[in-house]
Amino acid sequence: LIQDLTYQIEDENRVSMAHLSEKDDEIRAVRAQCQAITVELEKLIVEKVNLDAEISKYRQLLEGEENRTHGRVISTASHSLEPATQTSEFQSPQRTILERLIRLG
Repeated sequence: LIQDLTYQIEDENRVSMAHLSEKDDEIRAVRAQCQAITVELEKLIVEKVNLDAEISKYRQLLEGEENRTHGRVISTASHSLEPATQTSEFQSPQRTILERLIRLG
């Protein structure tokens, strides 16, 4: 009877140690995933900051161009029969896309 109980305890210990080892492996895997996600997140944050800065530069360029263009349209409007709204009809597709991106940003 004592031998049976001793064997049963040893067997339960082996099973418990195997489960504990599995859990340790799972914890290591989750930690590795967290580390990989953290590295990826840091890269994405740097990329976002860079893109935000680039969008800000393009926004400034667009505002400067719009001010320059509107200034020209206004100054030439008295000499021309073309309405000032025509300038927006001739916007490049890149400019239109960029303006949409800026609005989203």
